[in-house]
Amino acid sequence: MSDTDTQTPDPVALAAEVATLKTQLAARPDPAPLLAELQGLKARLAAVPDPAAAATENASLRNALEAVRVNFEALKTDNARLATEAQTVATAANATQAALAQALRDRDAVQAQFKVLEPKAVLADELQIKVNGFVNEKRETALVDAVRGKFPGADTLAIRGVLTTLHDAGRINKFAEDTNAALTAALPIITTEAPSLTRPLTAGGGSAGLRESTPAAPRRSIIG
Repeated sequence: MSDTDTQTPDPVALAAEVATLKTQLAARPDPAPLLAELQGLKARLAAVPDPAAAATENASLRNALEAVRVNFEALKTDNARLATEAQTVATAANATQAALAQALRDRDAVQAQFKVLEPKAVLADELQIKVNGFVNEKRETALVDAVRGKFPGADTLAIRGVLTTLHDAGRINKFAEDTNAALTAALPIITTEAPSLTRPLTAGGGSAGLRESTPAAPRRSIIG
């Protein structure tokens, strides 16, 4: 064994080495805070999204945003169209209201005129009835005279009665404006259905259709 292997360590040197080691140990940081910070960093890293997933989500959000923008533009167009239609409807409503107001004014004016003219209209109707009566009477008389001209042996009242009966039955028009046409329509009917009117005059000037009356025998006086 050499002298070096059996040499006793120097206490001073050992003490100095121990002091150096203590200094080095004291200079090292506490591992507990470092571990806590490390865990916090890991948690923050775990919260960071995946770039690929974030890109996909961003694209989806962009598409949704574009759809919202398109819908918004469509709504703006619809709103403009609706505003135009509303203005058109309002204009038409105003025009209709004005036309209605004018129609009401016209109605009131007509009603006022009607109140003024109504009595005159009634009088005009009465006059028209009278005029029509005069005209019809004249036309009927002309037809009676025409029939009597064809049948001079007929009585005027009898002719008028026959013509009235035929007129009421709708077979002739005794008030016809054309007397000749009415006479042409009446003669065949009179000849067939009222032959008594067609009998000629008798020698005494009466109608052959009338029965001659026999003179009554003179009464004797009962006085003597």
